[in-house]
Amino acid sequence: MKQNSDSKTTGVVPPTKGARPQRLLTSALMVLGAGGLAYLHFANGNHSLPRAADTMAPKTIVAETTERASSARRRSNMPEREVRAASPMTHAISTAAATASAPPDPVKVRQSISSLVELNLKNGSISAEQAATWKQNLGQLISAGTQSVPAIREFLGSNQDIDLYALPGGKQLGYNTTRQALFGALTQIGGPEAQALLQDTLRTTADPSELAMLAKSLETLAPGQNRDQVLSAARETLQMALDGQLADKRDLGPIFDLFQKLGDDQSADELLAAAKTWGYYATQTLARLPDGAGIDDLIKLATDPALGLTRSGFAYQALADAAWDQPRAAQALVQQAQEGRIPLSAWSAIAEALGGIQTHISDGVIPEDTTLAAGGARKVRWVHLDLGNQNYYATQPLAMLPDELNKRISILDQLLALNSDSSVVAKLQEQRKNLQSGFNLAPVRTL
Repeated sequence: MKQNSDSKTTGVVPPTKGARPQRLLTSALMVLGAGGLAYLHFANGNHSLPRAADTMAPKTIVAETTERASSARRRSNMPEREVRAASPMTHAISTAAATASAPPDPVKVRQSISSLVELNLKNGSISAEQAATWKQNLGQLISAGTQSVPAIREFLGSNQDIDLYALPGGKQLGYNTTRQALFGALTQIGGPEAQALLQDTLRTTADPSELAMLAKSLETLAPGQNRDQVLSAARETLQMALDGQLADKRDLGPIFDLFQKLGDDQSADELLAAAKTWGYYATQTLARLPDGAGIDDLIKLATDPALGLTRSGFAYQALADAAWDQPRAAQALVQQAQEGRIPLSAWSAIAEALGGIQTHISDGVIPEDTTLAAGGARKVRWVHLDLGNQNYYATQPLAMLPDELNKRISILDQLLALNSDSSVVAKLQEQRKNLQSGFNLAPVRTL
């Protein structure tokens, strides 16, 4: 792993062709002088650029409860992927934007950055007043526009961070970490410079939550233009985890969520390889890859014990989740029931999935409550699995289209006809009754 690749670039606005030599010399000296002053401000500051040895994934820590604000600012443990050179076009855009904008005010920008990372916790918690001031300072950074981008680049390159969410009262700030707050600022600033910095960070970070937020930010600024880059970053990060390079066992949920949104046939093969460690994440993602790209591999996981899935029930639950919309998944599920291969332990999850109970992997960006409100569902439970640090929540829909409703009931009827076990029959009938009654919201199991 290497250090982040980009540092500030200083450009001089080229003179027009009709300018006189004397005016050219005067303009050049003025611009160079301003650039020299800006450089001295940055060189004499406390945020020096990182050395190569300092960028090898240092730890993210929570700000200590102390009056000395400097102790809150520590090295981050953001893992880094191999740095790939940015395309010439990206750097050309960034340089052009830098030369066209006015020279930044290093003092004001640095003050805004410092206010975001120097948190005073002498009272043991962030107060509402402190949170309001913090948000105001972030707003000032955004208001400075492209003038803030060089300082933000320097901070991100220093690989420092604060776990804001873990601080007492930190939830008021609206971001999980300081770095994510700066990603949000870049998204609101917009423009080629901000977009280039987000892309550069996407090329290096291997933190799942950061990748998810960067993907969201880039989609906001340039819809559909960064899919391949985001998917490539997700693949590299998953491979790092498979190779044991993410030693702190980060939750890879946001990576699997990116695969669900952007994945393809190649992603299905990679998810199949990941199923031994992240069985739940992998099977649910295979069930939801765009255009049914993962259904065949999902069927393999359900039917071939040699593939090493820790709990086969994961695959059967995922098949049931996809069955109403994917005929191949429905056929495989019914066939496995007909051959008596589905373990008794899997039937509760199968019945609930066919009854509309759907599980969700957090994307690490959007709060779950917001997602549920927008989707017209109620949350019924939250589940944590120690193996692979897998976390997901389940929801029950408040409404369902008639076509989907009828397909689910049809599959339940087929499975009822193939089962003689009274406990299995009771579970399937309960969900069928719930569907027929128009979502009477019958009690569901909790874990």
